Amino acid sequence: MTDLNQRGQRGPRQRGRGESGFSLIELLIAMTVLLIGLVSLLGLQQSSFRAAGFSRHATEAAVIGEDALETQLAIAYDSVASQAAVAVDGSGRLDADGFFTRQVDVVDNVNNTKTVTVTVSWDERGDPKAFVFTTLVSP
Repeated sequence: MTDLNQRGQRGPRQRGRGESGFSLIELLIAMTVLLIGLVSLLGLQQSSFRAAGFSRHATEAAVIGEDALETQLAIAYDSVASQAAVAVDGSGRLDADGFFTRQVDVVDNVNNTKTVTVTVSWDERGDPKAFVFTTLVSP
């Protein structure tokens, strides 16, 4: 039996018992499953943002440390000396409100060399991080 309107076209049918379709319970369950998936994706996105932030800070810290080490290697042997911890920005420039702390420690060795250690530290969301670079300098 087909439902035809006055023009002979099929019109909307009324559903009877036992016909297929979605019940309210089925829709609520589907929406709950979808919501759980979306919340999981948001958590994944948040952790990827954190990882990207750490990667950026780690790269900046490596550049700051390598730059300080190269500076110590470029100066005269007698001028190589320790430097107190100072706050620096992401490019290594002195900045009282800098995100990073850079410290240079120089130890005179008995074999007429100096051990230069550069430590770059920062706070990553309450978790202290540090990179340490060490080299030997000779006259």
